Amino acid sequence: METYTIEDIKNEVYGKTGTPRRDKIETELSNLRVGLQIRNAREARKMTQNELAGKIGKERFLSLKLKGKEAILLFPRFMTL
Repeated sequence: METYTIEDIKNEVYGKTGTPRRDKIETELSNLRVGLQIRNAREARKMTQNELAGKIGKERFLSLKLKGKEAILLFPRFMTL
């Protein structure tokens, strides 16, 4: 029986690292991870999304976008709240 590494499977399904499709998927996964870290930190502090938005000086609708590129900029600041 042949065995495969996770990297072999990702290369087969999504393409090799550096290809547009693979890079897009890796970026989306990274953004999702950051969003989950923010949510977990917010919930550990028993904060609502509105409270977090107020602490970082943003409207609530922007706090919902924290799973995107903004999360990378806002996450370190959130950890100091």
